[in-house]
Formats: sequence, C-alpha cells, structure tokens
Amino acid sequence: MRLPIRWFTAVFCLSFALQLPSAEPASDPAETIRGFYRWYIGEVSANRTPARARMKQFATDRLLDEIKKKSSGPDGLGADYFLDAQDFDKDWSRNISVKDVAIQGEKATVTVEFRGTEIARHSLNVGLAREAGSWKVDKVKGRD
Repeated sequence: MRLPIRWFTAVFCLSFALQLPSAEPASDPAETIRGFYRWYIGEVSANRTPARARMKQFATDRLLDEIKKKSSGPDGLGADYFLDAQDFDKDWSRNISVKDVAIQGEKATVTVEFRGTEIARHSLNVGLAREAGSWKVDKVKGRD
C-alpha cells in the first residue's frame, strides 16, 4: 500500500516538531525560565533583536513597558536587561540551571545559573508573575 506524500510529509514534520525544545511559556516557573532563556540567548547569539510580540509570551507587560521607557531615556539600559550583563556566552542557552524556586500566590522567584565556555558562570535572581494564566518574567537582577 502506498501512502500519500502529504501524509508522509505531515508525519515527518510532526515528529520533527515534537523533538524541538519548547519555546512556549510553561505552567511551571522553572520550565518558563528554561524555555525563555534557551530562546532568548539563541536570538541574541544570532544577532536578532527579540520581537516584542514574542517577548510578550515570556515577560509581563509591565516589565516590557519599563524596559522600553528606560532604554529610550537619557541613560539607556547600559546592559542587556534579561541577562543583566554586557557580554554573554552563546553556550549559556544549553547550560541553564534553575533552582531555589519559591511560589507565593501569583508571584514566584527563582535563581538562574548559566555555564559557558567563554564566561564560565553567570547567575541571576528572576522574579515572575502570573499574567494571562502563564508565568512570565517580571524582574531580573544579577547575582554576580
């Protein structure tokens, strides 16, 4: 029996898509952070400016508005807000550790640690808030 080529193509595409890491926000703060930073560091590594529409899936409206306001101000941001650093290591997207997850109602905090080859270690404290039913980044502060 011969299967139609469309069926084969659909199955192939579906199986490929199921193997890709999710870049969607998750219901768990730790998974949200892992998905966000895998995607975000990939964008930055490829010299692409992360699109605001995509950022809205991972960051609160309040935070995105705050970043926009600060970046257009006289002092600017001075560093990448989400990495709290001027430099980054592309390998960080593959070496993300999330620990110390604390959830209190609609807010959560996590500690994120990146490991790389050029910059061995970088840590952040990240605050999340529930918005539109998903955990989203609401504050980032470097620990280093």
